[in-house]
Amino acid sequence: MLSGKIDSYDQYHGFGYIKGDNGEKLFFHVSGLLNHNDVPKVGKMVNFVVAYGARGPQAAKITLNNHNSL
Repeated sequence: MLSGKIDSYDQYHGFGYIKGDNGEKLFFHVSGLLNHNDVPKVGKMVNFVVAYGARGPQAAKITLNNHNSL
């Protein structure tokens, strides 16, 4: 499991980017959140895994880390 924070999020389209602790930015879609009641917000700390799809690597199985978020 990797960690990082939400760098950008487009609520209308349901996607954004997570900046991992290693500095790499990964695409994510709201459907990648394990808890569908979670609301992604810029600055929130997250845990995730990297999944590889047709468009390359992206964040998946995302959980919000409520202890270290804005």
